[in-house]
Parts: sequence; C-alpha cells; structure tokens
Amino acid sequence: MLTNDQKETLRQQLLAMRVALEERMRLAAQETQPVSLDQPIGRLTRMDAIQQQQMALGQLQRVEQERQQIDAALRRLEQDTLGRCLRCQELISYDRLTIRPTTTLCYECQGELETRNRR
Repeated sequence: MLTNDQKETLRQQLLAMRVALEERMRLAAQETQPVSLDQPIGRLTRMDAIQQQQMALGQLQRVEQERQQIDAALRRLEQDTLGRCLRCQELISYDRLTIRPTTTLCYECQGELETRNRR
C-alpha cells in the first residue's frame, strides 16, 4: 500500500494536473465559439475557421475525459483504493503511479489489454 507521503505526493500531482487541464479547457472553449457568417472573410478562410472550431471541440472532449480520470483517481485516493489494479486487485507500483497517477491497471494487466486490442 501507499505511504501517507506517497499519497500526498500523488494528491498534489493530481491537483496540479487538474489545474492545468482547467486552463486547457478554458482556452479550448474560447476556440469553439461559432463562426459568424457575417464576418467579411473569404470562403476558404471561413472553412478554415470552421475546421479549427471542430478541432477545438475534439480537444475539449479529450480534456474533459482527462479531467474525469483525474477526478476518479482523487476519489480512489480518498477511498484508499488508488494503487490497486481494477482488474486483478494487485498493487500498482508507486513508480508507475508517479508517471501516470490516473492509471487503473497494473503493468501486467495493461500489457494483456493492449495485446488483446492489437488482434
């Protein structure tokens, strides 16, 4: 299991990740504003603006998914289940958690999942 110092380190890391994501969400939200048809710009420029808007919407969805993963990891930390593989219930190494604190699978289960998905 994780020590109190390790838990606090992971909590701080997750909170910092959430703050950074909120800034990314704010910036992406600004770029998703509708493209006005009244703007005196050319057709190609308007199409480019619409394409940029669609890419920003996709980015916003990915960032929201990351935020949900961070919030779930914080809940697992509060419930003292962070660091347990959701598949086999074995401990996830602290080194793995410091690299990706939102991980839910141990190295072995993640490898098996990726191998199965490649087939």
